[in-house]
Amino acid sequence: MTFELDLFSDVERGPIDPIGEGGPLAARLRPTSLEDFVGQAHLLQGQGILADLSEGQRLRGSFIFWGPPGSGKTTLAHILAKKTGAVVHTLSAVTAGLPELREVVARATSGSDHVLFLDEIHRFNKVQQDALLPHVESGRIRLIGATTENPYFELRKALLSRCRVVSLEKLTSLDLIEVMRRALKHPAGYGSLSVAVEPEVLKTLAASADGDARSALNLLELAISKGAYTPDGGVEVKALHLEAILNHQNLAFQHDSDRKYDLTSAFIKSIRGSDPDAALYWLASMLQGGEDPKYIMRRLLIAASEDVGLADPSAVTVVAACARALEWIGMPEAKYSLAQATVYLATAAKSDTMGALFKAEAHLRRHGPCDVPSHLRDGSYSGASEHGIGRGYINPHHHKDHYVAQRYLPEELDSLEFYVPGDLGYERTVRARLERWHDKG
Repeated sequence: MTFELDLFSDVERGPIDPIGEGGPLAARLRPTSLEDFVGQAHLLQGQGILADLSEGQRLRGSFIFWGPPGSGKTTLAHILAKKTGAVVHTLSAVTAGLPELREVVARATSGSDHVLFLDEIHRFNKVQQDALLPHVESGRIRLIGATTENPYFELRKALLSRCRVVSLEKLTSLDLIEVMRRALKHPAGYGSLSVAVEPEVLKTLAASADGDARSALNLLELAISKGAYTPDGGVEVKALHLEAILNHQNLAFQHDSDRKYDLTSAFIKSIRGSDPDAALYWLASMLQGGEDPKYIMRRLLIAASEDVGLADPSAVTVVAACARALEWIGMPEAKYSLAQATVYLATAAKSDTMGALFKAEAHLRRHGPCDVPSHLRDGSYSGASEHGIGRGYINPHHHKDHYVAQRYLPEELDSLEFYVPGDLGYERTVRARLERWHDKG
């Protein structure tokens, strides 16, 4: 017989304490040495930028650690500072300002190597970032800034020029499984307790954590709290115990970070590449991550003209109808409309010829505007014809096939061509029609 583990039951029910002493599991198991650190082999091994840092050696310069949540930025910074024997000062740009920064600088005496670890460094404003410059440049403090945002967008160029940007990668599923296995064996985790977790459970938790070690450990902790007791007083966690904790578990997704735009980029490129399965995968990733469906539909409307255009003139109509359906019925039923628009565009004939407008705009920027030829000017008002305005215009509707050879560009623009139709879908018809009209001219 099995029963659910209750976090709020009295101690007599069993020996397993999912929370344990000393805070959350992720905090208790934070690595203190490179030997215990998992991931980022491209930085720490071989020719990696941090591979040759020896014990007691001073940090060479300042760094910006840029990577997704849970990739080890904070942990790696503290391990490196400890390895080099530096005095570490820790600030968070969320709560700290110039007074706290001045206090750190005042404590940074010349007798020791001082490292300032500044978490969420992108939250420092321009003035606060500028205040760092003289101390980083003089070497009074070594800066290790951590950020989930793109530093090339968020940080001052002057500060970036004095630091080396170190890009941390999202942890792989194998990395996260290793992190959780260590937690099951570590004395500060569940090493002294009888906890059995199915391998498939670890794979599922790793996939749901989406590269975030902290999230993986939090999920493991929660999964164990939902596990079932065994006759010997231990806890066993099977796949069936995950339903309750993963049912509403959103994948990692930051609306103001690169991930939002990386997912959007993958989504649109999959549509452009005519791969409906990939497009649906990235659509699901955005929706599961909490993206606004209207934002996704706006991107689909853009793609209907940018990537399909006249190769399938119905594309923008279909997507516009799906956008209207989204407004009328809302979520979650409108997922069908999002899927329909996505699959339609991914399987439609492709053309990027609507970018012809940008060619025309570029020409205007380089050469300036020309006057409108007299025969194309508005001659509808009284007296216009006396000045030659509108005179000489030939109405195509008065001719066979509603076409007549006539010049519409200014005289000084000879043989100018912006729109070149493709040879797929409906544009094949457009191409033939334009060639026929050109022959008549």
